[in-house]
Amino acid sequence: MGALTIFNKATITNPVLTGYNTSYSPQSVVVSGNYAYIVDASNDGLTILDITNHISPTLVGSLYGTGSPNYLSYAYALILDGDYAYVVSMTDDALVAIDVSTVTAPTLAGVGRDSNHLESPKDLVKSGNYIYIASYGGVSSSALSVWDVTTPNAPAYFGKYSPGGTSSRVYTIRGVAISGNYAYCVSQYGVPGAGTGNLAVIDITAPATPSLYGALSHAKLLGGRSIAISGNYAYLVSDTADCMTVIDITDPANPAYLTDFGGAGTPNYMNLPTAITIVGNYAFISCSTDDSMVIVDITTPATPTLVAARAGLPNALNGCTGVAVSGDYVYVVGTGSVSSASIPSLFPINPLLRASGVERTFWAGVGGQSVYQTVLTMGGISTTYVSPLGPREPASVITPTPLPSGPGYQVADYEAWLVRTDLNTILKIFGRFPTYQDWLSRVKELQ
Repeated sequence: MGALTIFNKATITNPVLTGYNTSYSPQSVVVSGNYAYIVDASNDGLTILDITNHISPTLVGSLYGTGSPNYLSYAYALILDGDYAYVVSMTDDALVAIDVSTVTAPTLAGVGRDSNHLESPKDLVKSGNYIYIASYGGVSSSALSVWDVTTPNAPAYFGKYSPGGTSSRVYTIRGVAISGNYAYCVSQYGVPGAGTGNLAVIDITAPATPSLYGALSHAKLLGGRSIAISGNYAYLVSDTADCMTVIDITDPANPAYLTDFGGAGTPNYMNLPTAITIVGNYAFISCSTDDSMVIVDITTPATPTLVAARAGLPNALNGCTGVAVSGDYVYVVGTGSVSSASIPSLFPINPLLRASGVERTFWAGVGGQSVYQTVLTMGGISTTYVSPLGPREPASVITPTPLPSGPGYQVADYEAWLVRTDLNTILKIFGRFPTYQDWLSRVKELQ
């Protein structure tokens, strides 16, 4: 069973594991407000989790079903737009519009299917009233397929770019991003027999008749999987080349290779990257074989540098397939099994999310006045017993400092206080490890 795993990135160089929720075989995740929307390939549908409590996300709604009426067989990718989630399903060859205005009861709005224009879709992006889909297809059917969703209840095929053949610049297309009047498409394979992958720039000024505008084949694009755009640069991840490649798209007609960043195992943990998203000066990447979430500084596109990497079961990561960022948190989904046995220091008891230096130190109560200190590094997990800290002072003696200001303290305030407050102070105040409700009650008493 796979999982959604959450990291606090308030300190970008030291993202801290916050919590996780198991979810069959999640392929992609999008976050909006207090909810994470996940498409689940093995369970054939959409799952919605309430992430208000980042330590323990909870299921609030779902919509599943293969074939008629939902057509969500092997749901693979999704986007959100207002009250609708748009999902592409690989086995049902469908674009599915789901009304998520009521998160506890998502309902089918409409389905778009056309075997001549949509086959094994893997990615999608929306611009205006149109959704552009990376339709992986076969030798003759790989395409950038365009669908009109002016009426979400009735998605309609509108046009495509699909010249056919293995020499097509969109042959084995897997990812798509839009900037201005151009769709940037990344493909698994490029020129036949050349050991390359493709970036195709498609002019979508006329959505009904998209046309090729520019292209680049390169060895570092072999296994092209996902793409994100920031300014004049496209950032592509390739699961064969095991890297993120930076392409200068200042002139869309002539995209140019700039540099690449990657490598399997330590220190970059970029074995089989699956998805990329960019926020500000940072690229966030999920990688399947290295079971990792990687943060790369792209302030200077020509010289991307590693900021942080988290990998493996001690970080609740396994077979990572997608990544999203919202506020101070990074959300990673993966298809591999994650269980409490893999992370004995953190679950099922609540972590205190305590960061210390280069290593990541967590504290957890184990009954009475005993605590365990667990230090997680990229190399694995070690646990050291720490003797009881001695008698606790009464709760009334110690005042938490600093306290958040203003009314309506949220879970994020609680988590931030745990991160920045000394362990001894926490234990003296509460005599144990406080839940959110414990903390909230104590803070209100002191105001």
